[in-house]
Amino acid sequence: MAKKFCPKCGTERQGNEKFCRKCGYQFAEAASTVKQPVAQPKVQPQRRSRPAPKPRKPMSKKQKAGLIGIGVVIVALIAFFVWGNNYYSETNQIDRIAQDLSSTKKDASGIVTTSDPNLKITSSTVKPLQEYFENNKDDLNSLVSNVESGASLHGITLVQDGHYWLFFPKYKLNVPAAYAKVETNHAGSTVYVDGKNVGKATGSDGEYTKNVGPYFPGTHTFQVKANVNGRNLQTNQDADDIWGQSNDEQMTITTATFKVKSIAGATVLLDGKSVGKLDGNGELEFKDYPITKGLELQVQANVNGKTVTSKKMNVYDQVEDDTKTLSPKFAGVISESDAQSLLSAAFDQSTATSDQGADLYQNQEGNSDFKQVKQMFDGFNKNDNNDSYTTDVTVKSIMPGGDGKSDVVYDVKYVFDRSDGSQLAQVMEYSGCVLEKNPNYDKNDEGQPYMIDTIGKGKMIQNNTVSGDDNN
Repeated sequence: MAKKFCPKCGTERQGNEKFCRKCGYQFAEAASTVKQPVAQPKVQPQRRSRPAPKPRKPMSKKQKAGLIGIGVVIVALIAFFVWGNNYYSETNQIDRIAQDLSSTKKDASGIVTTSDPNLKITSSTVKPLQEYFENNKDDLNSLVSNVESGASLHGITLVQDGHYWLFFPKYKLNVPAAYAKVETNHAGSTVYVDGKNVGKATGSDGEYTKNVGPYFPGTHTFQVKANVNGRNLQTNQDADDIWGQSNDEQMTITTATFKVKSIAGATVLLDGKSVGKLDGNGELEFKDYPITKGLELQVQANVNGKTVTSKKMNVYDQVEDDTKTLSPKFAGVISESDAQSLLSAAFDQSTATSDQGADLYQNQEGNSDFKQVKQMFDGFNKNDNNDSYTTDVTVKSIMPGGDGKSDVVYDVKYVFDRSDGSQLAQVMEYSGCVLEKNPNYDKNDEGQPYMIDTIGKGKMIQNNTVSGDDNN
């Protein structure tokens, strides 16, 4: 019997092995004897019939109400978030913050914060900041612009501080605390800030200081009280620019003697407070009165049924320049230089008798005072005893006369060179002079801004004659 071998690996086949012992190859004759599966006819699956759907039970009123309630809640939540995103937007919050800062009548404690743990945030402690922005609207507008752009003003920045309704960011102004050093010149001086006693100044040799703070920056009132030579003295100073860590407030108590001259019966105001009235001559003297660098003088009077208040005058600056008589100016009245120029022209011999002189007066040639002055100078010129003469005008005071008018007191010095070689000097004081605004004056023109209504009444206050021998 012939040997048989595996056609794949060559291993000898033993007997009628159907598979090679080595590689598992299936011999051909064995494969032919393997029964092939008989194809079975396909059986179509039978569809199960579905039971007919049961009719839905209609919703109860309670179920309908529940669904409607859920819908209402969803709509309300959507509306709430839309409203909240708008109302609590950064821009709108900044606008409301600005409104709270613009008036001391509002409580601004809820819109500010600070990094200084010693600075208490209350409605009253924030008032100085509100007072500053209430009186400085331009700075308030600058603050809004700066914080909207992520910048700062006076160190004030916009920060997020918590949330509204858990979802919307809450914005506040982070305000740096302010500190100040009050300096004075008297031992035992007590320092007050915004009316509150904050302690005594310490030091020596006329230099005493008190460090105060922290405060919210802005406008503060400083006051120093001391007993000097048995007299209780005090000085007040309003400061609207207290910002940051370093603010030096000079509160030197200086005494000076000075006189206030203005409208008779007028009320004298120092730092806005009434301290006396001017006498019948329009004068009031202050002896050894305490003054500070910020002490401001005003006078207030009734003119033609209207209350008029002078411009502010710094007393310290005046007495430091050794000015002993203080005469505050009034708005709307002629300036001293304009009054000097107008009256000097009226008493100049070259114009007093001419048409040019008449142009200086109300009603011009029809003005009775012009006629009087013209007649006076005509007399000077016709006097054979006069070789020549000069005039010199000095304005002494200017007061408001109401309705664009100014009451002026002035002197006119007449010096006559006589034909005999002597010299006559006379000084006339004129009071009751009224200068009035020129209704036809154009600022762009070179015309006269004021005109003479009346020159006033004159009285002789000096009359001296120097002989010709004395002149040589």
